[in-house]
Amino acid sequence: SLAGFLITSDDLLGVEAATREVIGILATADPEDASITVAIGYLACVYALRGETARAATLEGYVDAKMQKLKYLADGRSAQEHLSEALRGQLTPDERERLAKQGAVLSADAAIAVALTV
Repeated sequence: SLAGFLITSDDLLGVEAATREVIGILATADPEDASITVAIGYLACVYALRGETARAATLEGYVDAKMQKLKYLADGRSAQEHLSEALRGQLTPDERERLAKQGAVLSADAAIAVALTV
């Protein structure tokens, strides 16, 4: 995917712009769309790489829970791997677990709001 390529090339602004656009377009039709979940995972990775660890870890919890619920393992896995790597060492395991649990119970609309808040 474009976002995955941009993350590996360190184009965080490109990832952010592309994922925000995808989320904005798809959310109006169906906030539960699996592509939005993948995009949120990429956006969370951007936040982690920029040091916005609490937001990134919360979104990680949402994405993990949603992916498991949807049994969706395609594109999002590489985003999750980048996100886990970016968060590793930035939060204590307890902080990361607490934030992930908060994210896991977010509705799609709430996760979109967290992801897109500037």
